[in-house]
Amino acid sequence: MAASGKSARNAASKKSGGNPIARNILVLVIGMLGGGAISVRLGQCIDYDLLNYHYYNAYSFLNHRLNFDYGLANIQGYFNPLPDLPLYFLITHVKPLWAGFIMGAFHGIIFWVVFAIAYHILSELKPTHRLVLSVAAAATGFLGPVNISETGACMNDNTVGIFALLSVLFTLKSIPPEDAPAPLKKNMLIYSGVFMGVAGGLKLTALVYAVGAFLAFIVFSFGWKEKIKALALWTAAAAAGFILVAGYWTFVIWRKFQNPFFPYFNKIFHSPYCKAYNFRDLRFFPKVLSKWLFLPFYFLNGAAGTSERSFRDMRLALVFVFGAAALVFYAYRMFAGKPGRMNGPAAIGNDRRYLLGFFVFSYVVWEKMFCIYRYAVPVEVISPVILTILVFFLFRREKVRVYLLLALFAAAVFFAQPPNWGRVAWSDSFFNVRVPEIKNPDNTIIIMPFQPREIPSYLAPFFPKGVRFLRLESWLTKPGDGSKLQEEMTKILNNHSGPEYLLTRDPGTDNELLKRYYGRAISNPNGRLVIGTTGEFGLFAISRITSGAGQNGK
Repeated sequence: MAASGKSARNAASKKSGGNPIARNILVLVIGMLGGGAISVRLGQCIDYDLLNYHYYNAYSFLNHRLNFDYGLANIQGYFNPLPDLPLYFLITHVKPLWAGFIMGAFHGIIFWVVFAIAYHILSELKPTHRLVLSVAAAATGFLGPVNISETGACMNDNTVGIFALLSVLFTLKSIPPEDAPAPLKKNMLIYSGVFMGVAGGLKLTALVYAVGAFLAFIVFSFGWKEKIKALALWTAAAAAGFILVAGYWTFVIWRKFQNPFFPYFNKIFHSPYCKAYNFRDLRFFPKVLSKWLFLPFYFLNGAAGTSERSFRDMRLALVFVFGAAALVFYAYRMFAGKPGRMNGPAAIGNDRRYLLGFFVFSYVVWEKMFCIYRYAVPVEVISPVILTILVFFLFRREKVRVYLLLALFAAAVFFAQPPNWGRVAWSDSFFNVRVPEIKNPDNTIIIMPFQPREIPSYLAPFFPKGVRFLRLESWLTKPGDGSKLQEEMTKILNNHSGPEYLLTRDPGTDNELLKRYYGRAISNPNGRLVIGTTGEFGLFAISRITSGAGQNGK
């Protein structure tokens, strides 16, 4: 019996093409080194989100400023700071180039995850073809325009993509072989659920993939009793993963604002701190039905309108074309009464059913909920594997499949044009901030610019920690709106007796707002200079005025 088991393991090892541990470690190392090198090659990332909230949020969390500063980073200033802590640590402890390399190396993990998924579903291929196609699919996915543009950057879409696709990988590993029916492996389902919960907890936009993964269980060929048991276990594990990384922060935010996802979903929670509105970015939704239906083809011309920056890609268009061909072929074979190889495990087994279901459901939910392309990184990087499944369904000869896929992968890589979020040459500092000396910082308030699109929050950590910052107008609140944010900030100003300053690039407009709503005005027109990555600001001393409206418009 022992000899027989050993022979079986040796045969399996030979079929898989060698030592699986060594193979996976090698691919992981290649992905991480490649990610680090690409990040260094692209340059130092100085994008809007880093300047607006990623750096400040981590600083605020570590220095307990949630109840001290008000609204510096607009809506995004209340996001879970956990995913921003690694980059903050790197920025504050190592040179920018090394910070970029380390972040890029971490993002390179997704190369291995896609490889592992592809290798899992290509088990019927010859070892060489299996390895080559898996590496090619991983490289094509990793070099997707948005994923590559965010490699080494701070926006966290590819970070949560790693965890979302790890969840998919473990679900695939939970599926028993087609020729040996058995229940789904519970331990793998638990791992899968936890990883998906972690993804959603790190960034709420990743909940799109939790919904996609949940719905994908429907396509399994198991009975409904088995599906419901698996879904219940997976959902419980996902909830545990979410609580693990987001539970503390949602509790803190709920205790402060009476809304655990503040300021989002406020039409449901009715926090008094801002208006009862479900904040949502509607800029990139298609305006016509044809664009809703054929959105991937709009990615071909670089003007898809689903990203803050222009990009170009054919990956999803290829999936659309081959997916449509597969549906036509399937309908034809069924209508003709010749299902043939379509019923074989190599064509459409449970693992491929699940992966196709995850892709389709996630894409549809993403398009309905956000339609912002950078949130679709998991769909982008997994698309070459989906294309592989479709080509295998349509073509029978192994060599035709392999050569066709390699040609399609090469075309997709060379055609792509990544968006530019803001990259500059590597320097000795991420922000190059210079601030003037602040006397009596522990009793000083600085009022930030009134224009919501200004991004001065990255400057705050360079001032003395005792300085308090108030943003009197943002996308959350504005003067005179009656929100509790305004009420508390006005109370802070009314009770304050120390130095006050206005940080702005538009002193004329902001001074008028100060007079009208807060009974204050610039007392010295000669502002002191504050310099940062986004340019120069003036720091103007302000004081109370003895007459006029003021006091929040009253």
